[in-house]
Amino acid sequence: MDLITDEIFLNVPLNERGYQERVNDEPEWPNVFTIESKDSEYMTLYWVYSEWSDAFDLWIDLREEEILPVEHLDEALKILERHMSKHKDDAEFTAAGNKLKEALLKAIEVQMPLFLDF
Repeated sequence: MDLITDEIFLNVPLNERGYQERVNDEPEWPNVFTIESKDSEYMTLYWVYSEWSDAFDLWIDLREEEILPVEHLDEALKILERHMSKHKDDAEFTAAGNKLKEALLKAIEVQMPLFLDF
């Protein structure tokens, strides 16, 4: 029986081995950078994810997994930063946005996709 939790994960393979760990759903992922988040943070950033879905022809939704390819990372960061600028006085948005930004920056640094494991 699957248990539904409010945890979501932003996963970035650190190298090709990490990519294989993630796509093969191996028991341990020592080569994957992971940021834990919550459903509520997804909802806070809903319009960011919605814009990404439209811009990159993805379907980003809760209880779904999606991969943000390397070629979209820079534009995804620009979209996120634009939204963060609009909501700079919203502490909840800023906290959730900073988690997503950290994952994006790591993905850009290592030039690997961002796995949105919702």
